[in-house]
Amino acid sequence: MKKSRTLALFAMIACCVFLASVRTNAQSVTGFTDLSYDDLTNTVIAYSETDTDYDVGGDYTAYVNLVVRDDNLNVVASGTRMDGEGFGYASVTLQFPGSPDTTYTGTGTHKVYAFFYYEDWNYDYYPYRRVLYYYDNWYFGFFGGLGIDYPWYYYFPSPGYGFRTRPTSQIFLGTTRSFDSASTPGVSISITPSQTVKDGETASLSVTVTGDTPTAYKWGYSSPRGAANSPQVSFSAATSASTDVTAAHWFANPDSPCGASFNAPYTISCVITLSNGKKKTLKTTLTVNAFWSPAGDTPPPTITGGPTIAFNTASNLWVVASSGSLARVTTSATIYIPSSSQFYNKTLTHENRHVTQWSSGMLSDLLLVSSLMTQLSPLTDATQAGLMTKINNASLTWFNGQESIYNSRLPAAEKDAYNVSDPIAPQYLYQNCGRY
Repeated sequence: MKKSRTLALFAMIACCVFLASVRTNAQSVTGFTDLSYDDLTNTVIAYSETDTDYDVGGDYTAYVNLVVRDDNLNVVASGTRMDGEGFGYASVTLQFPGSPDTTYTGTGTHKVYAFFYYEDWNYDYYPYRRVLYYYDNWYFGFFGGLGIDYPWYYYFPSPGYGFRTRPTSQIFLGTTRSFDSASTPGVSISITPSQTVKDGETASLSVTVTGDTPTAYKWGYSSPRGAANSPQVSFSAATSASTDVTAAHWFANPDSPCGASFNAPYTISCVITLSNGKKKTLKTTLTVNAFWSPAGDTPPPTITGGPTIAFNTASNLWVVASSGSLARVTTSATIYIPSSSQFYNKTLTHENRHVTQWSSGMLSDLLLVSSLMTQLSPLTDATQAGLMTKINNASLTWFNGQESIYNSRLPAAEKDAYNVSDPIAPQYLYQNCGRY
């Protein structure tokens, strides 16, 4: 045994602290930790080893403890090994399947223990004695009550013929640690890009996950602070990878009947729970638009057919004999907003008011057959073709006059229609707002 070198080395180990790196060294003792990931088998391999050099291996026993944690600091694997066979090293190998998008960190704890004795026999005197030699010139051991107060070596003879041994306990010479990490590939997650739909329409959303099989999905939404008109998004399948937004709901931002934007942007989110318990949140934008131009239309009545003309033998002229097939046809309202929209009833009420105006209200005296006949009845001509030309010209003049009257009454007609539709919710956008 090389006493001086060995004991000096112990002292160095006892005072040295390994750095937090993959491999650390202290004189003739080394410790390292290595983590790797095998993507072919989805296996994380963790290895940690404590080594002693050959020339001191007989005096030291190596110890290693390896703990592997995920990035949530959960312990996923651990193991301990001590060199009890004199190999000069102790190692631990751990293997386990990796979870996606996870960084594993292995911490190797390295220790060495010293045994300061060896056995021999003293044959100088009979009976022969078994002797334990303790080398303790650094005072690492202290044998209390045995009268040992000076270093180098000591004899503990057995009384009589019995054998008596007293090896020292393990002398712990400090702890050092090494670290290494390995990461598994992350998962690829995509979400439906930003989109715009009309109020009341259905929007389709989905997330696609590559590299893992999620265990849960949860769709949600948010709207700008201060948004009015009850922002809400209803998901047809709020816990599935794909979902529909049923009847997208426009909200008012700012909260102003006449100043709100036609665009209402929602932030849509989906929280995906991966197989390892991690949660990933993806977001997209769903803009609900409420602009229709026009939202509805009620065209004026049309005049169909034509008057009856005849040849008057008494005057030898072609004359307008009667109104013939002339008829006033009132058209119904056309609503361009879908019935699923919250503005549909509001717009329908507004346009139906215009229908009433043409049938019995402030516009009911316009575009009447009787009014047209007052212009056509006096017309005569020597030829049938000449009379038809006069009828067409007179009808055009009459129509232009009716249109002029209609345009002069239009502001009042719109105001009247808004007076009926404005109280209907939602009281935004399609309001009079002082225009009429």
